[in-house]
Amino acid sequence: MIKKEIRILLADTNSPTSKKLASYLSDSGFRVQAVYDGLQVGNKILELRPHFILIDIAMPNFSAFDCLDFLNERQLHTDDMKVFVMSGHNIKQNVQTCLDKGAHDYLVKPLNPMDVLSRIVLSMQAQTKLKAVEEIENKDLRQANYYLNLVELLFKTAAVKTTAHQINYQLLRMLAMPLNAVRISLINAHPTPTVVASSDNPGFTAFELQLEKYPEIDYVLRTQKPLFIKNLKDDSALAFIKENIKTVHFNSMIVLPISHHGQISGVLSARMTESSNISDADIRLCQVVAQIFCNYWHLQDTKPAKAS
Repeated sequence: MIKKEIRILLADTNSPTSKKLASYLSDSGFRVQAVYDGLQVGNKILELRPHFILIDIAMPNFSAFDCLDFLNERQLHTDDMKVFVMSGHNIKQNVQTCLDKGAHDYLVKPLNPMDVLSRIVLSMQAQTKLKAVEEIENKDLRQANYYLNLVELLFKTAAVKTTAHQINYQLLRMLAMPLNAVRISLINAHPTPTVVASSDNPGFTAFELQLEKYPEIDYVLRTQKPLFIKNLKDDSALAFIKENIKTVHFNSMIVLPISHHGQISGVLSARMTESSNISDADIRLCQVVAQIFCNYWHLQDTKPAKAS
């Protein structure tokens, strides 16, 4: 059983599907409270103080929008209480409105209980707050200086006149070495999510992803939020799930959106070794590389066509 109690409030219609989801999450070790009447949701939130609220977007008498407004008005919407909106339609405006109101994730029905569990596991990551530059301790300065020199080399590599794939591979390979990463992948989001380069294989050029197998990639693509997982084994709840749920196939990772003017164009995903300890400098270095890719891709898209 999970040692740390994680409370989940499931607000959905009284259907066999929602009952199956509640039962599955309960069997996985969570404390689950199911509510089928929207009029009860507000009181249940105040009573249970759930870590996760899974609510249907069209819940009668208390929709997902009402729920998000309720939490915001009472200043309850924090990292300790996350809202997953469930919907039968992946309408872009609804997704954006929910995220703007503070929803943590948006799940499209029909739901696979194992996929929902994976999303919850991802969201149970330790909240990482990067230190400001002036807060960096002396013991971290050597690593920071090393990374600054590496950043200069990364920019020089990006400016070399060679193929786009060779630049992608070289940047990923250079990033993988200081991070001690098992693999760093560069994913192009359009037209379909596709791995276009990998740090561990110079000949790798294209692999179309099945997002249901990579919930961390799907999460970043949909929310445009970075994801840092320090070490699943260090958390008793996550370690239990990782050991017993075979679809959870990661340990420590950094997953960052690559976006330009609010439009996501790709993802940078770094998977670490079992013993890796992710530092602030590691995350900042990955952010720099993600920005290099963003700028490089944007410049490629805006190059004038050659005269015939």
